[in-house]
Amino acid sequence: MFYHEFHVGLEPGVAVELQMADNKTAATRNASVLSAETLWRLSRDPQVVEAGKATFLATCASCHLPTLTGQIGPNLVDEFWIHGGKPLEVVKTINVGVLEKGMPTWGPVLGQQKITEVAAFIMSHHKEGESIRQAPPWIPGQVMKLPVAAGN
Repeated sequence: MFYHEFHVGLEPGVAVELQMADNKTAATRNASVLSAETLWRLSRDPQVVEAGKATFLATCASCHLPTLTGQIGPNLVDEFWIHGGKPLEVVKTINVGVLEKGMPTWGPVLGQQKITEVAAFIMSHHKEGESIRQAPPWIPGQVMKLPVAAGN
């Protein structure tokens, strides 16, 4: 009567389904093996994206700006990528850094979960299957001249 007649609380079957969905999301977040598919899925999860944004603002925004449009570090929202714009390439760049260009090795500092969340936040500004173009070499502090597509 409690669930079916008075509609107080969730019916047990519905509650179990919701809990299973939450568990699947948590397991995906904490998975030790990442895939591009997993990262794209996480980039559409508001909780993961919000957690990644918080870490990004605390650790990355000083170089990439809160808008991800770049300053000392390159732009992360356009189609031009220096070290690869696929989700696993983004994770690798965050994890191992690019010391010669001033990008720290964040892996030991942030750990896998935070790196995954930051990558999901960055990928949330992109769409799966969008164009990824090789950017010219980045020199920190200089305005990057991007190649012009034919016909433009």
